[in-house]
Amino acid sequence: MYNIKIYFEDDEEMEFECADGEDLITASIRQEIILMSECRDGLCGTCKVLCDEGEVVHGSGVTVQSLPPEEEEEGQIIMCQAFPQSDLELSAPYGSDRVTLGVALPTKTYSSKIMSCEQLTENVTKLELQVQNHFDQPEDFPFIAGQYVTIEVPGTEDWRSYSMANVAKDDGKIELLIRLLDDGCMSNYLRNNAKIGDSVDVKGPFGTFNLHDSKDRSRYFVAGSTGLAPLLSMVREMNDKGDTTPAHLLLGARNKDFLFYEEEIKQLESTMETLQVHIALDDTEDSEWQGFIGNSVEMLKSILTENDETPDIYICGPPGMVTAVEETGRDFSIPTSQIYLERFVASS
Repeated sequence: MYNIKIYFEDDEEMEFECADGEDLITASIRQEIILMSECRDGLCGTCKVLCDEGEVVHGSGVTVQSLPPEEEEEGQIIMCQAFPQSDLELSAPYGSDRVTLGVALPTKTYSSKIMSCEQLTENVTKLELQVQNHFDQPEDFPFIAGQYVTIEVPGTEDWRSYSMANVAKDDGKIELLIRLLDDGCMSNYLRNNAKIGDSVDVKGPFGTFNLHDSKDRSRYFVAGSTGLAPLLSMVREMNDKGDTTPAHLLLGARNKDFLFYEEEIKQLESTMETLQVHIALDDTEDSEWQGFIGNSVEMLKSILTENDETPDIYICGPPGMVTAVEETGRDFSIPTSQIYLERFVASS
């Protein structure tokens, strides 16, 4: 057994043990210390920490997107793919309040059927599932806004992770936004074989990316591509609960051909007095476009400058975009403790 000590930004620390051949996230969960992590595959970078002392080897799931060479040289590690070779001392880029103690993540597998499969743009598909019991009746699927599930690609043994865009009701419905890749396993299934009524196994829910008490601060939700899903789930939850915290939802797209869910989020804006929706197009020649021209990071800078406030920021999107938003937050003196994020690399 290796002794693992992890230090947090609020000067708190925790310890747990990790067996030989066991990754750090699995070890911490086994001892009911739920650290920040999301995909568990090494892709998203959510569980990235600095290794101050000791040695680890990484599993095959780590990519140059989730752990660039320069960060690896600095001593950054991806905990869900890090296997210790000695005792470790780690520094986490968040406070101990982000850690859940005494609660193990669920591992239940549910059965579901495809209710709809709609391609929204060239590279985004909306998939709606209905969780069912053994009698093919709707089964409750409770989850917290911002969480994700892993689903098995029908006809294969491959699993992929996606965040819910809807809010948990008692009807067992799951709404997913899936990025289509050129030759991905799930992407090919959705393009060529998916049909209404197909059976899909679902595991979850998982994840610690969710709403926090804003303490009267505004909330800014900054989405990149299908990273809109968990943020939309959070905003919809605010609406359902009558949460009147001032909120801004920022979504960027290359051009109108790549823009999706515009009507849905504009409808949400019309029903929530304290929600403002901002859409940016990076490359548009549409003379009638009245929104922001540029990317979502540039739009965020513009809004922060105009509003002169230090809000809580929730970010979900590709690693590069998330990093740019983090840096913007620092430039505007927003404390790290007010920045909540989920990086992702599109599941194939």
